[in-house]
Amino acid sequence: MAERMTTSWTTAPHFYLVREVNVGRLVSWLDKARKQTGAHITYTDLLVKLVAAALSQHPRVNASWKDGAIVQNADINIGLAVAIDDGLVVPVVHRADTLRLAEIASHREDVVSRAQAGKLRPADIQGGASRSATSACTASTPSTRSSTRRRPPSSPSAASPTASSRSMASRPSSRPWC
Repeated sequence: MAERMTTSWTTAPHFYLVREVNVGRLVSWLDKARKQTGAHITYTDLLVKLVAAALSQHPRVNASWKDGAIVQNADINIGLAVAIDDGLVVPVVHRADTLRLAEIASHREDVVSRAQAGKLRPADIQGGASRSATSACTASTPSTRSSTRRRPPSSPSAASPTASSRSMASRPSSRPWC
């Protein structure tokens, strides 16, 4: 895994975006989704749904870098960064655009628990074109931060629906919002 991550880091183009956002509507959507479905919906699930919808509306963004070229992906597969004792794994929610929110939540719970138990299958970690650290249970906070470069966490007020998207820091995945 380390070799593939190093190869990815040194051969694929990377970019970073830092934005401050008001997540008040996301907070409201989470409450409404939990009441409507009865499922344990998390911010991670909402973000997977949003990323899948955005990729569906903008298919040219649903691409990967392979052998020195941009390759368009037919399916919308979203990778979830999950902290494990040995580092980080990225299980994939395959065809996320076709799943209902409760199905995304169920899949997330399954792959996160299997990742932490060391029981992921090869198919669980293959095919992820869009990797979302914002949906990483290791990095998400109620303020929905995003990035892939490690830095110390900051702590915006949990009461405020406004949050600054900053770099991720490793955190336990037992957070109630994951």
